Order: sequence, then C-alpha cells, then structure tokens
Amino acid sequence: MPERLDWARVATTRGDIELSWSSRDALLEELRSSKAESSKIVAAFKGVGASRALELDPADEQEVVDAIDEWMRRVQADGLPAGIWVLRNGLIDDIADRVGRPDPGFFTG
Repeated sequence: MPERLDWARVATTRGDIELSWSSRDALLEELRSSKAESSKIVAAFKGVGASRALELDPADEQEVVDAIDEWMRRVQADGLPAGIWVLRNGLIDDIADRVGRPDPGFFTG
C-alpha cells in the first residue's frame, strides 16, 4: 500500500490551499461536531484523500467558513491548527470570486 501523503489540498479560484494531514483531521473533527450538516463535506474530504485537490461548491465553502468561524470564536485565530485560518480566508475569497459578491469581511484576530 502506498504511503499516505502528508498534505491535503483544497482548490480555489486563486490556487490550491494546502493543509497538513493533522490540520485536515482537526478540521474534519470540527466539521463533524459543528451545528452545520457537514457529513457531505467530511465525506468529500475523505473521498479525495491526498491524491488531488478537493473542490467545493460555494454553499459548501460557506459551511466550512462558518464552522471555522465558530471554532475560532472558542480558540481565537492563533489557536487554530496551522493552515486553517489561511483556508478560511481563501474560501471567503473564492466565494466572492465565484458568486461575484463583495468580500463579506473577516476577522483580523
């Protein structure tokens, strides 16, 4: 069996965002415990693995952003695992790029 890569990637209009496997796992745990109905997103992350970048639609991207925002409220931005804050902001940019809305703004914490 081939060795698992140590990175997961999420595709955005501005390029792929890489997460360490441990940050990916932490995000999946957060998504599982979030208020959102995120089982589809968790399954998508697991299905794509490390072989290619995960592509999410704008609604799923917003769900991930909302879950990260809720997580960040508990631990502050600097308490998030490496790469999660970058992913959040990249998804916000992607949503704005894809649906033509102005950037909804984000925390500077």
